Amino acid sequence: YYRLKVIDIEIPPLRDRKEDIPLLAGHFIEKFRTDLNAKISGISEEALRILLRYAWPGNVRELENVIQRALTLGRQEVISAQDLPAALVRAAEEDPVEKGLRKKLTLEDLEREYIRRVLAEAGGNKTKAAEILGLDRKTLYRKLQETD
Repeated sequence: YYRLKVIDIEIPPLRDRKEDIPLLAGHFIEKFRTDLNAKISGISEEALRILLRYAWPGNVRELENVIQRALTLGRQEVISAQDLPAALVRAAEEDPVEKGLRKKLTLEDLEREYIRRVLAEAGGNKTKAAEILGLDRKTLYRKLQETD
């Protein structure tokens, strides 16, 4: 007779770890490709940029559903922007400044959001993100720690 304890593990929402999106998308493509007998083997740069810009309120499960839908409807060898839901594409295209104004974000919140987006676009590479942002790498690390 064994008694198991339940351990709570907090995982940040997908919107806070955008650098995981390319890996998760790849995983879901492989998972569903066999099940759906799909010929799709990857994702276009444009479609990946859209996935990285989206806020993912449905978290990982929503990403999984989007990839499954894209494999089901896709006609090319890679998932393209046209294979993604129109609402997701529109939401991802929203200008960050307009979003900030609409949501009444503080300058600090807007900066945090922008840093997250650039880091995701850089594939999680903090050195590259710091270069894009025009920041010293140590400054970027400090700003990332402040957001945690």
